[in-house]
Order: sequence, then structure tokens, then C-alpha cells
Amino acid sequence: MADPTAARERSGSIVPLFLAVLVIPAVLGSSQMIFNDGDVSWHIATGQWIIDHRAIPHTDPFSFTWFGKPWVPIEWLAEVLYAAAYRLAGYGAVAALVPAALSSLPSMGSRSPSAAARSSTTSRRAG
Repeated sequence: MADPTAARERSGSIVPLFLAVLVIPAVLGSSQMIFNDGDVSWHIATGQWIIDHRAIPHTDPFSFTWFGKPWVPIEWLAEVLYAAAYRLAGYGAVAALVPAALSSLPSMGSRSPSAAARSSTTSRRAG
């Protein structure tokens, strides 16, 4: 039987996380200094190129010194997400995307590999 106090404790701990996911992007997105790094603009531009061309570039389309040289954009999926967020609402949306993705990580890894292995071993023994 499930413990009702444990359920209340878990639901209570979600509120600060939810507030942080809402407040942190608002603060970060309004900062004039957070996106001074050219790397963020590079990722957004690459994502926009991928969206516009519906392909992943195999040569560098942006730099002056490496234009046309072979290039493997290993972060292409994140770049597409950044570009879509930027097109939707500018840098504020890009700033909101990062903490939202980070806050979803605990739910993705809620089962440890050792717990999954124990579970599969137990089910094999029972059957």
C-alpha cells in the first residue's frame, strides 16, 4: 500500500523546482551579459541553417577561415531546439529551454541501472 505522507512530501518538493524553472529563465533571459559568448549565437545560427535547409551541414558555412571545410556538427539536435526557441521568443526562450531540459533530467534517470538489473533478475526468477 502506498504511503500518503510520502506522496505529499514528493508533491511538495516539486513546487520549488517548478518556481525555479519559471524564475531562472526570466532572470537569465533578461540579462544583457548572459549571451555575450559567441558560441550561443553560433549554435542558434547553425540550428537556423539546419531548419532553413532541412539538412545537417557537412561543410562550415559560417567562418571566414574555414568556410567550405569539412565539419561535423555533433550538437545538431540541440542547435535545432535553440533555433526554434529563438524564433519563438528570442533569447528569453533559449534561456528557458536550458533549465527546462536540465530539470527533466532527474525524471529520465529515476531508475538506476542496478535497480533495473535487479528488477529483471527478480522477474526471471519468479517466472
